[in-house]
Amino acid sequence: MKDVEALYFRAENETRTRDPQLGKLMLYQLSYFRLLIYNVLSNFIFYLLHVILKVCEVLCDIF
Repeated sequence: MKDVEALYFRAENETRTRDPQLGKLMLYQLSYFRLLIYNVLSNFIFYLLHVILKVCEVLCDIF
Protein backbone atom coordinates (compact mmCIF):
# COMPACT_ATOMS: atom_id res chain seq x y z
CA MET A 1 0.00 0.00 0.00
CA LYS A 2 2.84 2.43 0.79
CA ASP A 3 4.35 1.94 -2.66
CA VAL A 4 1.05 2.90 -4.28
CA GLU A 5 0.74 5.97 -2.03
CA ALA A 6 4.32 7.00 -2.78
CA LEU A 7 3.70 6.82 -6.51
CA TYR A 8 0.49 8.80 -6.18
CA PHE A 9 1.88 11.66 -4.07
CA ARG A 10 5.36 11.98 -5.62
CA ALA A 11 6.21 14.50 -8.29
CA GLU A 12 7.06 13.04 -11.64
CA ASN A 13 10.67 12.89 -12.77
CA GLU A 14 12.08 16.39 -13.43
CA THR A 15 8.76 18.08 -12.69
CA ARG A 16 10.39 20.88 -10.74
CA THR A 17 13.88 20.83 -12.19
CA ARG A 18 13.33 20.71 -15.93
CA ASP A 19 13.20 24.50 -16.37
CA PRO A 20 16.59 26.02 -15.42
CA GLN A 21 15.06 29.49 -15.00
CA LEU A 22 12.61 28.12 -12.46
CA GLY A 23 15.51 26.63 -10.52
CA LYS A 24 17.28 30.01 -10.47
CA LEU A 25 14.09 31.73 -9.36
CA MET A 26 13.61 29.24 -6.53
CA LEU A 27 17.18 29.74 -5.33
CA TYR A 28 16.71 33.51 -5.47
CA GLN A 29 13.50 33.32 -3.46
CA LEU A 30 15.03 30.92 -0.95
CA SER A 31 17.98 33.23 -0.37
CA TYR A 32 15.63 36.10 0.54
CA PHE A 33 13.50 33.79 2.67
CA ARG A 34 16.59 32.67 4.58
CA LEU A 35 17.60 36.31 5.13
CA LEU A 36 14.11 37.12 6.37
CA ILE A 37 14.10 34.19 8.79
CA TYR A 38 17.59 35.12 10.02
CA ASN A 39 16.52 38.72 10.63
CA VAL A 40 13.32 37.74 12.42
CA LEU A 41 15.12 35.23 14.64
CA SER A 42 17.99 37.58 15.45
CA ASN A 43 15.53 40.38 16.35
CA PHE A 44 13.55 37.98 18.51
CA ILE A 45 16.68 36.78 20.32
CA PHE A 46 17.81 40.38 20.85
CA TYR A 47 14.39 41.26 22.29
CA LEU A 48 14.42 38.16 24.51
CA LEU A 49 17.86 39.03 25.90
CA HIS A 50 16.70 42.58 26.51
CA VAL A 51 13.70 41.31 28.51
CA ILE A 52 15.87 38.91 30.48
CA LEU A 53 18.28 41.72 31.39
CA LYS A 54 15.41 43.94 32.52
CA VAL A 55 14.03 41.14 34.69
CA CYS A 56 17.48 40.61 36.19
CA GLU A 57 17.75 44.33 36.96
CA VAL A 58 14.38 44.31 38.69
CA LEU A 59 15.26 41.20 40.70
CA CYS A 60 18.60 42.69 41.72
CA ASP A 61 16.84 45.84 42.95
CA ILE A 62 14.39 43.75 44.99
CA PHE A 63 17.06 41.68 46.72
